[in-house]
Amino acid sequence: MAGLSDEILETELRVIDRAAKRALLDLDVEASWKIVPILAEGLRSVRRALEMITDDSPMAAEASFLLQHKEKEFEASLVHAAGLVVDVLSNTETVTSGDSVLVKLNAYLAAPTITTIDKMILEAPTGWSVETYREAKPAEEGRFARFFREKPDRQESFRVVVPSDAQVVQPYWLIESIESRKGEVFPWPEGDLQNQPFAPPLVHGRVSVEIGGVLVEVVKPLQFRFADPVRGELRRNVDVVPAITVALDSDLKVIPISESCKDCRLEVRIESHVAQPQTGWVRLNLPDGWMATPAKVPFTLDTKGDMATADFSVSSSQPLVVGSHRIRALAVVEDESFDTEMQTIAYPHIQTHRIYRPAEILLQVVDFHVAPVTVGYIMGSGDRVPEALIQMGLTVTMLGPDELRSGDFSRFDTIVVGIRASEARPDFVSHHERLLDYVRQG
Repeated sequence: MAGLSDEILETELRVIDRAAKRALLDLDVEASWKIVPILAEGLRSVRRALEMITDDSPMAAEASFLLQHKEKEFEASLVHAAGLVVDVLSNTETVTSGDSVLVKLNAYLAAPTITTIDKMILEAPTGWSVETYREAKPAEEGRFARFFREKPDRQESFRVVVPSDAQVVQPYWLIESIESRKGEVFPWPEGDLQNQPFAPPLVHGRVSVEIGGVLVEVVKPLQFRFADPVRGELRRNVDVVPAITVALDSDLKVIPISESCKDCRLEVRIESHVAQPQTGWVRLNLPDGWMATPAKVPFTLDTKGDMATADFSVSSSQPLVVGSHRIRALAVVEDESFDTEMQTIAYPHIQTHRIYRPAEILLQVVDFHVAPVTVGYIMGSGDRVPEALIQMGLTVTMLGPDELRSGDFSRFDTIVVGIRASEARPDFVSHHERLLDYVRQG
């Protein structure tokens, strides 16, 4: 094995090989617990073989690596064969620094006669507080509750307190500030995570259990579970997020140099991620020579998920020159400031992630002129082209099913078709010939 003398591990390797083959042949999917003794025998032999490797030569290191991998495979097989299920569930998907989250660590035993739970613990990062939590006695269950309510064989409840200096959870390769990036290229951080797509969850449960006389540890991450009316049960990792997030309605505004920019309107959105009421005000950090009306706008957010908007009109007190100007939104609650926008990336085929960037907009002053034309726009699967055309000073009309069916196309100087319109808009496909007639008529 891996260059080692066969005599050193021959006996144990034979037992391991025999156990793997017997488990595969004897597996009964309706009574998988029957192969637990076989798997337990194989796991014992793997661990004995690991103890026999005592030197630190390259061949021994490779053999140890292979056996450790095989140990994990036997442990996972034992857990599955015994029907052991471990769940670590939170009462919320997001938590803020200084806040707390309630956690239930559940264990379900399909074969309690051969499975004995030793201990159940919850592990969190240094500085986090984990304490046992005892709920009030639940109300008497209804006659049908047993059909719909889970009954763990063992359950431990915890309250986890997040420290006030806890950082938000985001992909580890985006933790460095945007200012340190070269365009869209981020600096690759040092450390053990370099070969991992994402950092491991912050909190996880660890259950020590004896299966078939062999001690195994099961580690599961903390997750939030909820029911989607279409897709059924969904689970997401629990993330630390800011108490308040701020976002502008756009990240870019193009201003022709011919305009005076006396009424550039900006909308700021403020969202709360804490259950307690939040009262404060929002303002804009402006470059020299610019001013905002009003100077600041008060807001009140009653509970988690509440949103508020603030409208500003910004203008330059000096003639515009070609160039870029950045404006950042800032929300203040008591003595704490928030100027970060949160983007949640959630698709059915991947785990949900949150990324952050400064809540700012780039005002780009450009020396250009456009012809006074009217534009009809057929939106496809979604884009921001109409917004860009409007910023250029063009008159844009969105064309819906009624306009495509019987509208007067001659009132438009040009008609723009959005991305993948033929896929997303059946009405566009149905009335395509009318659009071609419009083109043929010049």
